[in-house]
Order: sequence, then structure tokens, then C-alpha cells
Amino acid sequence: PVAEVYSKHGCGISDRSPYPYLHDMGPRDSRGTIYTGLEQGYRFGFVASTDHHAGYPGSYGDGRLAVLAEEKTRKDIFSAILNRRTYAVTGDKIICHFSINGFPMGSVVTKAQNREIDIAVKACDEIDKIVVFKNLTPWKIINGEMLPDRRTKYEKYKIRIEMGWGYSPERYDWNGQVRVEDGVINAVETCFRGKSILAPKPGMEDDMSINKLDNRIIEKTPSQLIWKCSTFKNQTTLHPQTNAIILDIQGNPDTRLDIQVNGKKLLMTLHELISGSRSMHMKEYVSEAVLVHRAIPESRYCIHETYMDHRVESDHDFYHVEIRQMNGQCAWISPIWFCDPDKKATYWKGKS
Repeated sequence: PVAEVYSKHGCGISDRSPYPYLHDMGPRDSRGTIYTGLEQGYRFGFVASTDHHAGYPGSYGDGRLAVLAEEKTRKDIFSAILNRRTYAVTGDKIICHFSINGFPMGSVVTKAQNREIDIAVKACDEIDKIVVFKNLTPWKIINGEMLPDRRTKYEKYKIRIEMGWGYSPERYDWNGQVRVEDGVINAVETCFRGKSILAPKPGMEDDMSINKLDNRIIEKTPSQLIWKCSTFKNQTTLHPQTNAIILDIQGNPDTRLDIQVNGKKLLMTLHELISGSRSMHMKEYVSEAVLVHRAIPESRYCIHETYMDHRVESDHDFYHVEIRQMNGQCAWISPIWFCDPDKKATYWKGKS
């Protein structure tokens, strides 16, 4: 019922997607991608998995599965997967809702002339692009640059605090705390990674401490957050090993953040973070560092749109959605098909 479209090994949506295959199994061939399977009439949902070989499930940035389930129970989660009520994300927990004529992602719907497409996205960073595809052809494009910057006096913001970098090959432990004055911490999301292991090595199964990491939130109140985590140096300039937390804050330009990490302090206002990011090294050059990303107002990370499509192009029309944030994190939402659900899908001869 589902196919893995993304993991630590890369993205298999199409040969034009981000995150190409770079491991020793070889490159990405368009004939083995998700798009080719959909072109041939197969019906399946999208999932992602970390494929993390050192025992850290859900390691940030290596792939996660999102499930639209009735309840958070084993039975309901597997029922949702079997019914393709799924979507794939690279790392950030992008909240997605996609339906047509009230039918959710993964549905197979009897043909209809009039199709009301409803899409809602709550991203974790500024939205770069959202594309609604019809039969694998872009049908509606939402560009993040065109989203209105609507700021009210008391607005919601996403603020990401990222930790890592440095030169030392040894593990580095972080103890962090942030206090918010004249504002409220509504929620927090963790972006914790395990130590990156691309492939198993002889004897690795005997080392149970590889990812015995104490990454966790210790305390959260409306005005304070305390956490701890561990990071390792970035393997290359293109392979991050940083960790982060994302604060969902309600505040105004005068809201103050008091951030303390391993005994060092950063003080700033939302007004400063709206204009740009701020960083701090733990020691001197090439030491570990903290980066407080620019504050993103809600109007730049949330959208809810409804569109109408009155054109039937084939007896096997289908729609899916792809989302990309400014920080490169992505989501791929399972398709919705308009065809006879009792008939086996036939080869779709549309444009790709």
C-alpha cells in the first residue's frame, strides 16, 4: 500500500527531486522512481524512513513517516498505513492536510467532474514552495516569496535554536535553557539526531553505546524551556550533525529571549531575530557553536487554500502535493486518485 520515497540514502520521487542517491549502491535512475510507478498506474502512498544503521529511530533529517490516524494506537496507525493515509517528511514535522471533495490523502474516488481541492500546511520554517501536481504535472504553485508578511501586534513565531559544529571528533554535550519575557512558549519541537552511521561495520553490533544519547526536553513551561542533547562534528561541509529545538512563541517585537547554553548567554528581542539570525561560539574559532535562526512569523509558515478543478483529463486522474521549506526540509503527500476503485489501474499515458 505504500512506498518509501525518502531515507538517509536520498529521495526517490523523481530524477529531478532534491537529495540524489550518493551511496555505493549507485545513482538514481528515473525508471526506478516513484513518478514512473505512478505513470504506470500503480496506486500507493508515500512514506519515509530513517534507515539509520546505529539504532537511533527518527534521527532528524534522515526521513520520517507521518500518519493520519483516528487514534494514536497500533491498530489505528496500521489501518491508516494500509489505507495510504500517509505522507513523508525529511526531518521537520510539517503538518499537512490534503483532501479533494472531502476525501483524504490516499483515497481512490469515483470519477467526479468538479473537484474541490483543500490543502493546509503548518511548516516548521519559512515556506519556499508548495506544488499541487495533477497527473505529475504542476497544477498549482504557491511560492513562499509571494506569501504576505502579515504581522499583528501579538503574533506567533517559529524560532529554531541549533547547536553543533566544532572541530573535535569527540561527542559534545549541551545543556540549554531559554526564558521568554513578555511572550509565551506555546509548543516545542525537537530536531535530535543520532550519531550518523551510513552502513554497518564489523563489530558494531557489540557497541551498544553508539547512540546511547540523552537527548530530551527536561522541562517546559509557558515562559521557560530546559533541554539537553549531544552532537558530533559535521562529517563534511554537506553532512550536518547538529541538533536543534524549534520554539513556537506568541509574542511581539519587544518579546525578550534569554538563552543560556553551557554557561554562556545570548540576549535578544524578537525584533532583532525578525531581521536575521544570531550565533555564539563556545570557545574560540572552530569550536562548537549555537545558532539562533531568524524568527519566522506565522503568515510565512502557515497556509490554507481551496481550489476548484473542473477538468477531467483521463479515466485515472490523480493529484499529489510536494512541499519545500527555505531550510531545505521537505514533505511529500500521498496522492488522491479519481478512477474506478474496483478496476485494476491501467497505464496512464499522461505527461510527466
